[in-house]
Amino acid sequence: MIGLLIFSVLLFVASVVASSLSVVCVAGQCLQGSSNTTLGVTLSSSDESATVLLLPSQYASTTNPQLLHNMLTSKSASLSPSPGFNSSASVDLPLDLALEIGMAIYSGSLYSGTAAFTSLPSSPASNSSTTLSAASLALSSSVWAAVDIGNERVVLWDSIPDIGQLPLSGSLSLLDLQSSACSPSCSSSGDSRANLANLAPRVSMVPNARRVLLVAPNAMKEFREQADAWS
Repeated sequence: MIGLLIFSVLLFVASVVASSLSVVCVAGQCLQGSSNTTLGVTLSSSDESATVLLLPSQYASTTNPQLLHNMLTSKSASLSPSPGFNSSASVDLPLDLALEIGMAIYSGSLYSGTAAFTSLPSSPASNSSTTLSAASLALSSSVWAAVDIGNERVVLWDSIPDIGQLPLSGSLSLLDLQSSACSPSCSSSGDSRANLANLAPRVSMVPNARRVLLVAPNAMKEFREQADAWS
């Protein structure tokens, strides 16, 4: 989940020509280019002219490349987290950066633009929904989101770098946000279907879902066909 997210960001930065000093890093690798990505934590230091966007990863005093190492170990280093990342202003190594448990949405594709974060609800979702103005979204590990896209109920198990690339169109609304680690199911009012449960047992947690699509690698087509069979 997080690996796909990081790969999407680094691939984009690597594919564009540098127009200003923008550096995006994970532990062991940094890319300089043009990027509007806002996911992660911004690292700055008075010792360096550049600022670095740290993507989710584990950072230590031995982390390379050299620019990243110098900034992480600088006495003047400071951090500025984006929504969903809980980090102090000072750098305390080792540093484990990860999206908090929940979902972050971004106004631009590839996790760029204005960001907002939603944590897991304290109680099961009701029948209400929340409209989302998002072009991309990031899910933390072990979290799934039930959304409505153009009157299609969709269960997202992974981060989506570009919602416009999904084979669906229409307004986006959040129906539910839950931990996939819950046992028994976090909400039990779902319409359980044995054939779908055998493929993805936790999909039945979506309240009152008659048609369910699962967004995950190589799974969309199979689940769309399964959903169409219920019509």
